[in-house]
Amino acid sequence: MSDLLSLDDLLSIKDSLVVSIDVPEWGRKVYLARPTGARRGAFDRALPKDEEDEAKVDTRHWRARTVALCLATPEGAFLVEDPADAIQVGEQLDAGKSAGAIARLFEQAKRLAGMELEEEAEKN
Repeated sequence: MSDLLSLDDLLSIKDSLVVSIDVPEWGRKVYLARPTGARRGAFDRALPKDEEDEAKVDTRHWRARTVALCLATPEGAFLVEDPADAIQVGEQLDAGKSAGAIARLFEQAKRLAGMELEEEAEKN
């Protein structure tokens, strides 16, 4: 048996993932789902640019925006359907919700979205 994957094999792999996170500040569990590459790309393209340097992304509300991108139902349906809308929803979360809750959710959301891998690559 070969370890090589055919294109059909690769495309048929189900790699979706939903995790639940206890958020004591809210007295509830929150579900986060792994975004597809297309969803993450649409989110990245929608991020506002830094006013002083158009080549850079405006990092205000970064954690909450990333959380909004990944918010999901237990079945994995995204609560914010359009990834571009996660920008505004993230700003609303940041303005009105606990920083500790957002930070806890962000740590998992960045792993699900592959952002942790990018941080490691930037360090090297």
